[in-house]
Amino acid sequence: NYLFGLLGPKKLIAGGHLPSGVFVAPVGCRPSLSSRMTLLISILTPSRRGLRYHLLTLSPKGRGFYEISFANRMVAYFFKAVVRGRAPAFSKPLGIDMASNPTEPRYHPALHRYALVTAGFTFLLLLAGALVTSTGSSLSVPDWPTSYGGLAPPLSRFKGGVVFEYSHRAVAGTTAFLMLGLAFATQWVESRRWVKRLAWAALGAVVLQAVLGGITVKFGLPTPVSVAHAGLAEIFFCLIVSLALVTSKTWMEDTPYRVADRPASLKFWTALTTGIIYFQILVGAVTRHSGAGLAIPDWPLSFGHLLPPDWTASIALQFSHTRVGALVVLYFVNHTAYRVCTHYTEEGALSWPAATAGLLVWLQCFLGVILIATSKAIVPTSLHVIVGAATLASMLVLTLNCFHLMKKA
Repeated sequence: NYLFGLLGPKKLIAGGHLPSGVFVAPVGCRPSLSSRMTLLISILTPSRRGLRYHLLTLSPKGRGFYEISFANRMVAYFFKAVVRGRAPAFSKPLGIDMASNPTEPRYHPALHRYALVTAGFTFLLLLAGALVTSTGSSLSVPDWPTSYGGLAPPLSRFKGGVVFEYSHRAVAGTTAFLMLGLAFATQWVESRRWVKRLAWAALGAVVLQAVLGGITVKFGLPTPVSVAHAGLAEIFFCLIVSLALVTSKTWMEDTPYRVADRPASLKFWTALTTGIIYFQILVGAVTRHSGAGLAIPDWPLSFGHLLPPDWTASIALQFSHTRVGALVVLYFVNHTAYRVCTHYTEEGALSWPAATAGLLVWLQCFLGVILIATSKAIVPTSLHVIVGAATLASMLVLTLNCFHLMKKA
């Protein structure tokens, strides 16, 4: 630490980063022609006959960048374990950025793009699942995990609801394999432990989601399992969106805790709004899978009255989702979006997701009205599902950015 402290920038080697049995001690330094320091470093490495002495040189090659010349292959072997994690070319000097800390997270463009592709397939999977339910095709392929005893249904049966159901399974399988690769890629290149755990949690969610999908087919669409399947799909989508966000360049480069949380705790408000949206989606899933979507056939009145004259479980469920829940979500989302867009106009990481959620929630309400007016037509019903997921994702992004950028209390 004393040696690299001479360079001025962040420390490259901290306690615990050196391999066992390697000791670094300063030998001396001499001024170079560029008025920077060229360091001579001695390294002692264990051998059968005792300690072996090695010498290497750090020559300045620009601001914060030094070129390391190794005396022999043994030094290169030990130093690559500390800095690069892979064997350097022993015949050439090794360039090392002394201004960077290997323990700090770095932006990986390929990982971020991979997460975006996986998020896109997950959104497509939500649409495929919504089409299956809207068209009543959930049991068009009666077996699972096979399809009529094979990997794909026979061509003679590949029509009608089988197309929707098998397409849903194909997209689900593709998304699962993408998620498997994303989990291993995150484990390989990410230095943040919580991001690695997030990736593995998403992989576990998609596996459990597949199991719930199989149970719904095996047991003939039981409502609790179907609702759990729908609710877990939203959680999995949120996990993938979170992965895409935290691996982005914007997230990595933004200075955390630099924005004042004014005029009140916006972090709490956005988190609460996200939870309310998810709860509304769960109520909608219960309404959808229990067949109560048209228990009240008109809107905005209920059987021609402000309140239904007669109450049943289906009517109460539909009323709570389309009247009470919709108004609560509309208020919370728009109030949050207004506060963010008013007080944080210059913060694009906050204003953009807030404005997106504010627009999507109005579109969601409009689709709900069209859904009732058209007696649950396929297109508006399916769009209602995925717009709800997009609204949830937008508010989740806003919440995560608030916790990332705003100052701690």
